[in-house]
Amino acid sequence: MGLFLLDVAAGPIIIIALIILLIIIGIIIGLIYLAILLIRKIKRDEDEKFLNKEKDDL
Repeated sequence: MGLFLLDVAAGPIIIIALIILLIIIGIIIGLIYLAILLIRKIKRDEDEKFLNKEKDDL
């Protein structure tokens, strides 16, 4: 009986903890994705500047 009460009480807590964990993992993945996009954009801007310099030299 004691174990049954523990399971009933722990069930919603475990579900809430899993939801919070999934949210945290999602935020981390989102931040990594944004960082990758930002790095790509910076690289692209630098490449364009370099190409524009070469055109000006010609």
